[in-house]
Parts: sequence; C-alpha cells; structure tokens
Amino acid sequence: GNVSEACAVHSSSPHGSSSQAECICVGGYQGEAGGPCTRCPADTYCASGTLSVCPEHAASVSGSDNVTDCRCKAGFYGEDGRECSVCPAKSYCEGGKSVVSCGEHSESPGGSNSSEACTCEAGWYGPQGGACTLCEEGHW
Repeated sequence: GNVSEACAVHSSSPHGSSSQAECICVGGYQGEAGGPCTRCPADTYCASGTLSVCPEHAASVSGSDNVTDCRCKAGFYGEDGRECSVCPAKSYCEGGKSVVSCGEHSESPGGSNSSEACTCEAGWYGPQGGACTLCEEGHW
C-alpha cells in the first residue's frame, strides 16, 4: 500500500508488518491482536497482550508486565514471581523475600506481618516488638 497506519495506543508491531492484526499490546497492557489495549489491573501482569494472575498471596501494581513484578504480601515470603509461603512462627514477614526473626525470648504466631506481633515469652517482659527482660524475683 501507499499509506502507513499506526497501531492502536499501547500496542506495537515488528518492522515490515502488513496488517493491523500484527499489532500486539505492549507489556503491562492486555487485548486482542490489533487492539484496543487496556492497562492490566493490580495483582496481575501482562506480557504480549496476555493477562496472567499473580501467584497466590502475591500482589503487583496495575500495569505490571512480568511475573517477577508479583511480590509476596505481608505475612508471607518468597522469591518475586514464585510461590509465597506463610511466615514461620517466632518471626514476621513484611512482604517480599525476607523473614525477620523476633528478638531473643520473643515469639509470634505463623503468618505475622509486623514486629508488633512479637511478644515476650512467659517469664519475660517488654514492649511488643521490643527487647525482652527476665522477670525479677517476686514478679511475673
């Protein structure tokens, strides 16, 4: 032809394309070949126009384009884009990859998402999430 047509907004095609059907949504957008393309919602990712859901207990911002944009939610931990595991007892997980241990003589239930979940063991005292001190004689 003697006219070059543009692909729909948020889509692209390779050099030498000859039809609108070769226009594919760019990363972070979903839609049929040829458009239109819409931004992928939160907790999903879109590569080459295809919508995929993040793994269970993981979240992503809208417009994500790769499974590694899915990050474990608070109370869980794991590699970005992979399965998320429940945070173990005696620790807390603020989301993402890390597991933080409660302090010495402190404990928390599994699935804890903040240092505030760490409380002193019996026979010890201190603020939630803080250092624990041994109870003095005559105290409990």
